[in-house]
Amino acid sequence: MPSAPYPPDRHVLRDLDVEMESRPDGSASAWMPVVPALASPWGGPMAGALATLVDMVAGGVSVRAAAPDWIATSDLSLSLTRPATGAQVEARGHVVRKGRSTLIVGVELLDAPGEGRPGSGPPVGLALVSFSILPRRETTLVIDAEAMSRSRFGGGGGRLDRHIVEAIGIDVVDASRGRVSVPLADYVRNSFGAVQGGIMALVGEAAGALAVADALGVEAAATVDLHVTYLALGKVGPIVTSASVRACDEVRGDATVELLDAGADDRLTTVVHVGALAGGRGIR
Repeated sequence: MPSAPYPPDRHVLRDLDVEMESRPDGSASAWMPVVPALASPWGGPMAGALATLVDMVAGGVSVRAAAPDWIATSDLSLSLTRPATGAQVEARGHVVRKGRSTLIVGVELLDAPGEGRPGSGPPVGLALVSFSILPRRETTLVIDAEAMSRSRFGGGGGRLDRHIVEAIGIDVVDASRGRVSVPLADYVRNSFGAVQGGIMALVGEAAGALAVADALGVEAAATVDLHVTYLALGKVGPIVTSASVRACDEVRGDATVELLDAGADDRLTTVVHVGALAGGRGIR
């Protein structure tokens, strides 16, 4: 029986309306509209939304670089320098290092004028994504590493008519402790049936920013640094979080967030380190 197409017609990756381009030299770009439904307290898209974009373009680069083998994301680090102000943000990725068992992709985030045109100016942010290289199996997809293509991911969507935090179903249980809960719905599943990696980063960011805002005594905190370590797939749900603020001064706080799969005996799936600044309005 043939498997269902991925992503399905109603899916967060379609609704982000990302346009992607792969190039014969192994590099790739992805463009995402900067819309109010992705807004962070400091004005640009949430770091978690940008992490999702980074994850998409880095994944495209890595599957070509690893071919005929396959890859799995193990670590993602993102640092933002300022809010994105263009009509789109471009994520431009390239291979930094390829070894026998690991692959590292660097991604630069740039303000872009729209319609998939190249970004320019000082970077909005920088990211590094690490992948484990998995030996090829009979079911591994065959990728043409030298092909150049440009398309909208999954055929496009762009139907985010509410903030992405609400769209993916984040329920704030205890803001002061960074406790949120997210159901495992088809809207956020990846091709393995687990929560998509970029969405796990966004959930961790939301939880960490809530805990930092409480520690700073402000209404909201905007994430500027994100470090995501993937340990296991979240395949049952709901995904629940717990955050601990590790450092805090007048304007910045840093928190560590654990994401657990409550339906799988609270299995630890992901650890997210969040650095956030005071300011703006939050998601409470």
